[in-house]
Amino acid sequence: MIDYRLLTFMDLHETMNYTKTAQNLHITQPAVTQHIKYLERKYKVRLFHYERKHLELTKEGEYLYRYALSILSNTEQLLQELQQLSDPKEKIQLGATLTIGEYLLPEMLIALYERNNELDLQLTLENTEMLVKDVRDGKLEFALVEGLFNKEEFHTSLLKKEEMILILPPNHPLVHQKTITIDALLKERLFVRESGCGTREIFIQALEQNNLSLDNFAKCTQISHINMIKEMVQGGTGISFLYESAVRKELEEKRLATRKVKNFSLMREFNMISMKNSIYREQIDSYYSFFKECLSNR
Repeated sequence: MIDYRLLTFMDLHETMNYTKTAQNLHITQPAVTQHIKYLERKYKVRLFHYERKHLELTKEGEYLYRYALSILSNTEQLLQELQQLSDPKEKIQLGATLTIGEYLLPEMLIALYERNNELDLQLTLENTEMLVKDVRDGKLEFALVEGLFNKEEFHTSLLKKEEMILILPPNHPLVHQKTITIDALLKERLFVRESGCGTREIFIQALEQNNLSLDNFAKCTQISHINMIKEMVQGGTGISFLYESAVRKELEEKRLATRKVKNFSLMREFNMISMKNSIYREQIDSYYSFFKECLSNR
């Protein structure tokens, strides 16, 4: 069981405010101070310091926080494991982003069930931000994500690299141009995914590298569902950038078109993430090897 003083430390890491942490944990502010001082005496390090009247975490504090996350995650998974001892079926709690879940994962899960038809699988489809949080909190053993996250916090294994591509209506005037620049797209209506989605964050980062933002587009519409974005682009109402695997069928059937955008690269990683120091490392690594093999045979 995780030390309650570590829970105080983790909450203070989130709030960076002794008063808020005391309110969150329903204890007094002096008690919060005592918990932090106890940990500092135990580990013989400073965990926090003040910089210009703002509370900041030390390097030692950041290391302890990552360690505490692993303990919390392993504790949650251990409780679930103990409750399942009477059931011999293999169980797995897996998360995936919508793109991976809809366009890559089905083939892998079919192969997984062919290997073990008794598998008890619980699948969560969410955006990268939520999946990262669920892995951190021990709600998921591992997750398949795209997009940006803190790799130092997790055990990360590369599944594949894939490019996000421009998609256009097949009759769009730009389809007939040999070279398209990002500036030529700014007058278009752009469809983007919701905040917290890896696809969106990657696209925003690429724009920033070109000194642009979503505000530079004439119109920008947020849609959470990939299929709706494809339908809207196919209907001639705008453009978007999606992973090639998500639009492969539509491109083959010429319901959508694509063109390269000059000096605008969107090659990114699909990763499998889990907590460092997980007590289920061997099991997680075996799933990674299996998924990696499935993807190599596509």
